[in-house]
Amino acid sequence: INAEYGEELEHLSHSKHLHKVSTEYIGMVITGLEFSETENRHQFIDVLTKIKNSENLSSCHDNIHLVGEKINNPQQSAAIKSLKSFLGLKNDNPDRNRYVFEMNHPGVTDCKVEGNCGFIIKYGYPKYELLREAADYSDSTVHVHDEVKTENMSWYWIDTGTTKQGHRVRVPVRWWWRWGWWFSVVFTDREITECCVDYNIGDYIVAK
Repeated sequence: INAEYGEELEHLSHSKHLHKVSTEYIGMVITGLEFSETENRHQFIDVLTKIKNSENLSSCHDNIHLVGEKINNPQQSAAIKSLKSFLGLKNDNPDRNRYVFEMNHPGVTDCKVEGNCGFIIKYGYPKYELLREAADYSDSTVHVHDEVKTENMSWYWIDTGTTKQGHRVRVPVRWWWRWGWWFSVVFTDREITECCVDYNIGDYIVAK
């Protein structure tokens, strides 16, 4: 990536009103690539490092890093599962992929609602959904405000594993199966350990 290409990236980011990428996110990807045997890893690392060092493309201030807590609902009984099977209904629990995030939105300065500010995300391949209905929050410790917008969210999983050298590495992945080929040679073991959201608050930052 040369200076001219870097300027082109910055111009594209500005013209499309793209959010700045979290430097923490880029750093985790770079760390994963350092242990990767991917042929072009050095080129990827070079590009990502330049993006990380660009104040116009990345920031350590514009994003709030959030870790979700999975909602664990009681397992369905065997009788319920059999009945659903008999009726031709899916046995999937609709709550099994729901995650609660606590966040004090900078646009909400005087919240008087009981409980914690935040939101619930429901993940369903190939997308996620921000839940807003009151019924979705009836058994939750959080409540959502209108100021919370999906366009300010970037969600991903944290893939944690041990490298061949014995190092524990955390790598952010959007689609586990799509990024698997990149990092499959990195880990001797691996598991998804966190569901995360980087929430952009750039519009509320006056001085950086």
